[in-house]
Amino acid sequence: MASNTLIQLFTAQTRGKRDRCHLDRGGIRMDEPKKKRVRRGKPGTRTDLLKELWHALKSASSLLDSENPDHRLRAVHATSQAGLAYARVLGDGELETLVAELEKRADKNRL
Repeated sequence: MASNTLIQLFTAQTRGKRDRCHLDRGGIRMDEPKKKRVRRGKPGTRTDLLKELWHALKSASSLLDSENPDHRLRAVHATSQAGLAYARVLGDGELETLVAELEKRADKNRL
């Protein structure tokens, strides 16, 4: 009798969802439907990154004069982090340009 009740409960709760249900020892376990894969956009350029970092730097620096000391502290931290990231990306771009120029000179000297 108990098994019939369990089967009736199982069929009542899984009506229309049989392909996603499993009977467990602890009861009925519903599997979650598969999540759709999120596609990332194309990678940005160094110029795009510099624009975003500059915007973040300007936004954070505008909060430096805030009345709230917690906001000021966060703005100082954000400004320093954005400034360091901006300088690093800018420096990497300059180094890349320099290396490309040195490679061209080296190729000319080989010929």
